[in-house]
Amino acid sequence: MTLPETDAEILTPAVVSEQRGVVPYDPLQMYLMEIKKFRLLTREEEIELATKVREHNDERAAYILITSNLRLVVKIAMDFHRYWTRNLLDLIQEGNVG
Repeated sequence: MTLPETDAEILTPAVVSEQRGVVPYDPLQMYLMEIKKFRLLTREEEIELATKVREHNDERAAYILITSNLRLVVKIAMDFHRYWTRNLLDLIQEGNVG
């Protein structure tokens, strides 16, 4: 067994796979894979959904708006991360709450 040498190796948890043994687990990569499941909206779709949320308090429309913009949150967090902070996942989490 070798000891981790970099901060990234130390901070990356490992999961055990029956087929391949210990496999590194990267929470950021897992999150990015998850949010790719939500398609991007057209401008017209965003306007229609926002109208439904505002006028009818439509929770499904709000959910679609939120999930389809998660990639935008990641992009903004990555741009901001370069200048101010070291923990990208915390920044993404705060953006998702906002």
